[in-house]
Amino acid sequence: MHTFKAEICGEKSMNKVIKGLLVAMLAVSATVQASTNKTFLLPRSHGVNLPMELSTFNQLVHRKAADKFGANFQAVGFFSRTADEEDTGKYFGIKNKNTFALQKAAIVGAASTTDADLGFFVHEFDNATIGNGTNASVNLHPKQEAWGVRFDYFQDLEKIVKGLYLKATVPVVHVENNVELKVTSPVAAAQTGLQNFLQGKATGIAGAENVQVALDHMKMDGKNDSTGVADIDVVLGYNFLNKDCHHVGINIGFTIPTGDEADSVHAFEAIVGNGNHWAFGAGLDAMFRAWGNEDHNVKVTAALNYRYMFKESEKRTMGLKDVPGFAAGSVDWGHYVLLAQFDKPIANGVTPAANVTTFNVDVTPGSQLDGVIALAYNNGGLCVDFGYNLFWKDDEEVKLKAADITAIDAAKYGVAIRNFNATTPGNVTAGSLLNGATLTSKNIDTHAAQTGSQVTHKIFAALGYMFTEWECPLMLGAGGGYEFRGSNDALEKWELWLKLGIGF
Repeated sequence: MHTFKAEICGEKSMNKVIKGLLVAMLAVSATVQASTNKTFLLPRSHGVNLPMELSTFNQLVHRKAADKFGANFQAVGFFSRTADEEDTGKYFGIKNKNTFALQKAAIVGAASTTDADLGFFVHEFDNATIGNGTNASVNLHPKQEAWGVRFDYFQDLEKIVKGLYLKATVPVVHVENNVELKVTSPVAAAQTGLQNFLQGKATGIAGAENVQVALDHMKMDGKNDSTGVADIDVVLGYNFLNKDCHHVGINIGFTIPTGDEADSVHAFEAIVGNGNHWAFGAGLDAMFRAWGNEDHNVKVTAALNYRYMFKESEKRTMGLKDVPGFAAGSVDWGHYVLLAQFDKPIANGVTPAANVTTFNVDVTPGSQLDGVIALAYNNGGLCVDFGYNLFWKDDEEVKLKAADITAIDAAKYGVAIRNFNATTPGNVTAGSLLNGATLTSKNIDTHAAQTGSQVTHKIFAALGYMFTEWECPLMLGAGGGYEFRGSNDALEKWELWLKLGIGF
């Protein structure tokens, strides 16, 4: 009869590592208040995904093979899709709503009995087609689908220094976003006018007196997508404890930006990668065998990657705040409010604020953590993983450049009055601006263009098999997870993946 001998390798040092990682995870897991009236959302990059990287592959990398070259490679095909899109709709909506009501209020003042005044988004100077009191409803239901293949390469450098290793990740990703705009109104002209405006088309309100420049930023015009390499991550690590039943390693890593730069043409813009930011950081990788022997065991795996993403220039659309005639603070959908330019030809008509308030700004994403703790059951070549993944990213810092501050103050745009007539001879006067006021850089709301702190919690499971008896072991695997968010500054989604790997 075969005798099975169990081994327990839960050393004190390993317990401290695991407990320390759990404390770090909990320390950053507090949820934050939901965001609304925003113009930009940069979610977690699809290349930052420890569960997808480590499941099964971690067992291949750390297999015992004295005569191996030490190279390990995997290709992972994946698909993900968002869930709970209503909360993301609130992010791009107003008053923390993804369905909100607009009404064309009285001409004097900016007050409305509903969530916002329709008359500041669709312009008709005499109310002949869209009269005062006309209602409209806007619904936003943003969705994201992403798929692609990530490639991971791990090379041990034992021949140089015992415990040294190098690894690199190259994710090729297709991202497809759709804000899913729906506009309804009992008045057909209001429905088509508002929908056309938000999609970047002419509103269709006839007459030279109603000239309204088409929206060219923050458009809600259906799907927008992008395909590319979602940044290359390179890591140099060292396992300072490296035994049969446990290892503990530290590493340094950097991220080479190969993804997209934001252009703010679309609301809920599809971005591959982290927004084109270089990053540098460090990490921890640990494993210990909690039960069993070399062939049949339960292992605890923990890993933590930290990156600091540096300042780069990005094009983003700002909001408006503290505008005379509106309530104090951020203006609801201020980036869509219609403006006129003081002392310029009145025949130019009115212009959406987004066309004016989109700048190349300095964006500093700051710190980011990706941490995982998992149990792995191994029996011969079979591997079953189950675990938890924490992702956290700092608040972005968005700053206007000095030249843009000067340009804003000099441009002298103001919110156009509701009965602005573009056929009136001459230039725009103070009387054509709401409360006679022009906007300055102090009215530019950079907070609207800033992605807030993100916290997500992912539960994942994976099943894999390694043909360990082969000279070059082949690895097959599949897995999936569901990612819960702490606030709507992040995306809630599910994902699936399939793996093929080899060691040699």
